[in-house]
Amino acid sequence: MKVLVFDFGGTFTKYSVLDIKRSLYEKGVEASPLQSQEEYVEFVCGKYTELRRRHELIGIAISMPGLIDEKRGFIQTGGSFFTMRNVSIRKLFKERLPVPVAIENDGKCGALAELWAGNLQDVSDGIVLTLGTALAGGIIKDRQIHKGSSLTAGEFSYIILGEERDFRSTAFYQCSTSCLLLRAYLKKHIDVRTNPNYYVLSQIFDIEQELAEEDNTAEYSQGIDGRKFFDMLTAGDRDIQELYQEYTYNLAKLILNLQTIYAPEKILIGGGVSKQERLIGDIYQQCEKQQQYYQGLIDIKVDLGQCRLGSEANQYGALYNFLNQYKIL
Repeated sequence: MKVLVFDFGGTFTKYSVLDIKRSLYEKGVEASPLQSQEEYVEFVCGKYTELRRRHELIGIAISMPGLIDEKRGFIQTGGSFFTMRNVSIRKLFKERLPVPVAIENDGKCGALAELWAGNLQDVSDGIVLTLGTALAGGIIKDRQIHKGSSLTAGEFSYIILGEERDFRSTAFYQCSTSCLLLRAYLKKHIDVRTNPNYYVLSQIFDIEQELAEEDNTAEYSQGIDGRKFFDMLTAGDRDIQELYQEYTYNLAKLILNLQTIYAPEKILIGGGVSKQERLIGDIYQQCEKQQQYYQGLIDIKVDLGQCRLGSEANQYGALYNFLNQYKIL
């Protein structure tokens, strides 16, 4: 039994054909359909029509950002998919697709994947933080996704960490990879409009930048991606070192808050940046430094680790959600 799985991201959408044992038969990556609801529908239906010629598909599993009621198949907010607010996926595809559709928030999918086949298999209570376009994540409580009374439990992007009186005080701005790289663009006087996440970020908050004639040098003609950022960090670039110290400090502050409030057995870090070997250790060091503020009054134990399933986690979690919803597992 094979399922067509989509992982809709703020820049790119990954899709694959997987069976119930997570065996991969086909996969691809394309630019995300962000411009309209019609574009989104055509993207999903087009891929289904194309792939069913080669595979016998029993359904479609979707991972995407936003507040999502997976039981009703309803998108309350679509994150960076601004045209997908207050949409019933089931109604949207009822006339176009002959197979059932299941949908879940991307951060929750990442957590479900780690629970199913990753580094949360041996825990009852855990947290996954996925560092990407936003700060996705999920809370595992008694081996189930916990969403609270309004679907917002685990929406870590909106936790207030800073003193600013605008969006820059949120964990989204202070802890997401997209905003880390945006600040690198600003520090290095690179035109932020060339940043792959500019469209999404500019919809959320005002990005102010003034460029001089000598800016946008050939050195940064390709911008700064995650790999370039860490190359510059290793090479000793002071601006990048300053940004990185601030970034790991903010992540440690968020993690200590979550550990204090929920006391999970494990907290896992995911997303492309988590592949950097030094990141987990640097965050943990920042946690230890900040624990000195408690002056021995309380000892907060943090078991911090890396997600096992990497960039495929959201797809595996979407598949797991589909199999559970339709009682296949």
